[in-house]
Amino acid sequence: MPRPSPQTDRIIRLLQLLADQPDEARSLAEISRFLGVAKPTCYPMLATLTDAGWLVRHPTKKTYRLGPALIPLGSSAADSLDVVALARPLMGELADETAMTCIAALPSGIGLVLGEIIHPSRGGRRDLSVRVGDRFPARPPSGFGLAAWSPEEVLNEWLDRGAEHLGVSRDHLRAQYAPSLETVRRRGFSVECLMATGDADPLTNLRGLGLAGRPGVFGLLDGLTRIEIVDEIEPSSEYQPLSISSPVFGPDGLPVLLLSVTDAVEVIRGDRLIDICGHLKRVTDTLSESLRH
Repeated sequence: MPRPSPQTDRIIRLLQLLADQPDEARSLAEISRFLGVAKPTCYPMLATLTDAGWLVRHPTKKTYRLGPALIPLGSSAADSLDVVALARPLMGELADETAMTCIAALPSGIGLVLGEIIHPSRGGRRDLSVRVGDRFPARPPSGFGLAAWSPEEVLNEWLDRGAEHLGVSRDHLRAQYAPSLETVRRRGFSVECLMATGDADPLTNLRGLGLAGRPGVFGLLDGLTRIEIVDEIEPSSEYQPLSISSPVFGPDGLPVLLLSVTDAVEVIRGDRLIDICGHLKRVTDTLSESLRH
């Protein structure tokens, strides 16, 4: 595991704070309190970011906002994500057809980074307290949609993280998950549900929280230990999936994007769930084919 970098973490948290409410400038006192460090410790970081143009400091109020130097960085990042741009119109159709939120996430190391989120056009906007750029450090029992096609070393790291999280051995997890991983590879998608325990829908408390509820759904899913993979979908049974995911493959045959639908607001019959999975798979197949040409 890499060693943590407190200073880097502070910069990330500061930029996220200012991006959450771009119209609201923050004082040194507010920022230092948010970051949990003393003002003398915080000020040199702010001064350096201001000199670089990443922040702008008001001349009299001495408050800070995001600066113009971030604009070309954001544009360059957007230009590099051609697969997200390619997926965006199909994601809108998928969200409307399934009445679920559609998320596109890019593999990054062992985890995923959220590249786009599109809500259904009907039924109002549903806030899952996530935004573009959020990182989800995938580990069992979640993340099957990416792990099934990951290289062996990445799969092993995924299993190791799950073994530590769940208090079991890697070999135990490998044996336990092998049938589900094979099923996901065979059919081209994963369906993750919360095990039936009588608990409320785990996303209920996140809807409407806004960014104040962060780390949001990704943080919540990372903490769950009762996720199960649906291997066989029974047409007459009922499901309320946490996520349905399918990968988009690049020319080298490795996943370059994980497309998911999530936040089902009502129970879904198995036959309808099969239709949703088929639609998602057709979309990812179309995108994979486009990337091969």
